Order: sequence, then C-alpha cells, then structure tokens
Amino acid sequence: MRSVHRGWSLVALLLALLATAPAMAARPHFQAMTGQIQKVDVAANTVTVASLPGTKEQQMTFHVPSDARITRNDQKVAVGALKEGDRVTVQYAHEKGHLTVHSMALKPSGAEPAKLGN
Repeated sequence: MRSVHRGWSLVALLLALLATAPAMAARPHFQAMTGQIQKVDVAANTVTVASLPGTKEQQMTFHVPSDARITRNDQKVAVGALKEGDRVTVQYAHEKGHLTVHSMALKPSGAEPAKLGN
C-alpha cells in the first residue's frame, strides 16, 4: 500500500510541476539600456534609443505597450511626452519578436553623468 501511495504522490508532484512550467517559462527576462531618444513614433508606439557615448554603440527600437510605466521625476507621463534628445533608462524584454518596454525613466533635464577623478 505504501508503494502505491508513494507512486501517486510522485505522479501528483510531476503533474504539478508540468502545470507550472508554462507560467515559469512565460516570465520575461528584463534587460536595461541607458541612452538618448533618437525618434518617437506615437502612432506606432515605438521609441528608438541610442546608447550613450563611451558605451557599446547600439541603437534599439522599442515597442511601448499601453501598460508600460514611463516616468519623469517620478511622475507618470505618456509616450507623446517623450522628445528626441531625452536621456532615458529603459527596462525591456524580448517578447513576441519585439523589444518591449516594461518601464522607462527619463533623466532630469541637464543631468550629466558623474565625472571620475580630478
């Protein structure tokens, strides 16, 4: 009787693991990029960001879903408030063939990176 009970327990555990596997696999892995906005396309809900000088040169275009959190000075703003030249930090994930914004924080105007030395 004990081996039957143990067998059913293992089957139940296996089924529970299989049921949670898709949910675990569906969680996006977020990455971050800090750069300067090069282009905003409000109609397409996309923002193109170029990396800052001194970092690995790249330009990336992000899809900005309606539930993305975009903030300036801790206040939520709309995609339409973004401007070319704004400095941003983007948290994004690869989802359904797109780079999708989870959150975007705009740097305060006039913010300069800290200088080392001297």
